[in-house]
Amino acid sequence: MQKKLIQISLTATIVLANLALPLRAETTLKSEIARLINEGINYHSNRNYQLAINSFTKALGLDPENEQVKSNLSIAHNNYGKYLAERTDGRGASREFRNAIYYNYENDVARANLEFKLSENNIKATDTVKRFLEARSERLAENFKAAIAELREINRFKESSDNYVEIATNYHLLALKSPNDSSYINSALDALEQAKILDPQNPKPLMKLGDINVSIGKISSGIGFYEQAIKLDPSNAEAQSALINGWLAAIRIAPNLANNYVGLATAYQLKGDFIQAERSFNRALQIEPNNQLATNGLATLKEDQIKTQVSLFLDRAVTLQKQGSLDESISYYVKALGLNPNNADIHYNIGTAFQAKEDILRAQKAYKNALNINPNHREAKLAVEALVADEQEKFVADAFKQAVTLQSQGKYNEAITIYEKLALEKATDDALFFNLGAAYQALGQSTQALLNYKKAYGLNPKTSYQDAIKALEISKADQLLAKAIELQSHAENQEAIANYKEVIKLVPNNAGAWYNLATAYQASGNDFEALQAYNKSFTLDPKGQADSAFFAGLILEEQRKTMDAIKSYDQYIKYAPTGDYTAEAKNRKEYLKSFL
Repeated sequence: MQKKLIQISLTATIVLANLALPLRAETTLKSEIARLINEGINYHSNRNYQLAINSFTKALGLDPENEQVKSNLSIAHNNYGKYLAERTDGRGASREFRNAIYYNYENDVARANLEFKLSENNIKATDTVKRFLEARSERLAENFKAAIAELREINRFKESSDNYVEIATNYHLLALKSPNDSSYINSALDALEQAKILDPQNPKPLMKLGDINVSIGKISSGIGFYEQAIKLDPSNAEAQSALINGWLAAIRIAPNLANNYVGLATAYQLKGDFIQAERSFNRALQIEPNNQLATNGLATLKEDQIKTQVSLFLDRAVTLQKQGSLDESISYYVKALGLNPNNADIHYNIGTAFQAKEDILRAQKAYKNALNINPNHREAKLAVEALVADEQEKFVADAFKQAVTLQSQGKYNEAITIYEKLALEKATDDALFFNLGAAYQALGQSTQALLNYKKAYGLNPKTSYQDAIKALEISKADQLLAKAIELQSHAENQEAIANYKEVIKLVPNNAGAWYNLATAYQASGNDFEALQAYNKSFTLDPKGQADSAFFAGLILEEQRKTMDAIKSYDQYIKYAPTGDYTAEAKNRKEYLKSFL
């Protein structure tokens, strides 16, 4: 039996909240509320749902705590949603069901209707990821109350700090549209408190608290929240920019307060804008020449500038080293060392560059310099150990060459003596065991020869090392892919992205790897790169990776690139006519076409 949407009957009896007003004013207010309610009921009876909603909303504006009015408003939104659904406006219907839940969280009829409409778009009620995208879409369409209701529904299945931040964002936007209604700000603050409880290390609630406080004129409190966010995540560029804007707001209010400019300078310094920081410190000293905070700030600014210059030299040196320009790389390491001579890491990096040049003596000296500065420098210790191991490896290689020469001269016993010793060091060298077998065979010792041939075969059954190298590349790609998938399953998206890129370097035409890379980018919020990867995956294998076209369409739709989104949905429908997302793709396409 096909499921149907449910309509709810309005409650005609309206109970007004107690109002602490003079008798005449109270009577007049109650009369107006009653008039609006009756007007809404009449409109509703005639299926003029929008007019009914308008009347009930006005009544609620006069008596915001009236639960019965909220209930009737919820009912009207639900029934309007059913009305829109009957006219195939699925998006509008879902919006109205959400509005119904916003005004009455206990409205299970509206909830059931909403979940039915979601299922038509292949969205399960428990799919918090897709439902979050639905909420984001409602916010972008400025349907803030519908967005809040959708986010509350997500919380029924899985609460998250970010989800509450999104709820607060919607309440804040409502507050900006209705500055005289303080309830929205209070609701936003409540949501952010819950976000902080769920994840005390998440800087986003503090960022939003800063935004709200600045918007309502509490500049000092807003700055405090931005600073708390930066303490949790010092490299958060958004928080750094917000802190700058907070201090600029403080300066607009008090332009002659020196410490405001000190705060602004410190914010610029955190972001690495040393020119603006210096100007702001100097401005503070112009206003108050003896301001010790500004004087100390200029001193720390010089230190930061040196650190930044060192960092730039090191970045350049590392880049050149990766490109193989070792001499030029070393010159930049030396420049960095001139500014920071007691930095063990720089000495270590110089050692790696010399080692890459096969200048082992200078490499050893650089590593020892690093250890002199920091005896616990782990990488330098390992590098020294590796050099010792390399020397041992060279000794082994020379001995192997000597054994081969003796064998070619027919001195098999001498050769065998060396091979047997080397076998303890090179237990995985198939060539060594093959040569040892050949030496035993030349002496007529068939049993020993056979034993060593089998060892060689077990180590490497193929004779073509080129094939072995190719097989290794494929194996490495598979391992990296498995590792990337595992990392992504644990939400370690940046690490997964790095591994997917390595897979693609080895096997550039692996459409599945491009698809996985796209999902990792999307999960980390990088829609631009995700879109590029989806397009590449689809181009390589349109039929096998048709899903890439669908998800590319979702991103394009969110970016409001309507025609491109429609084209992506068409591609998906073409190559996956019976796919998991075909119905949704068709619905999204028709929905987008309605705006053209």
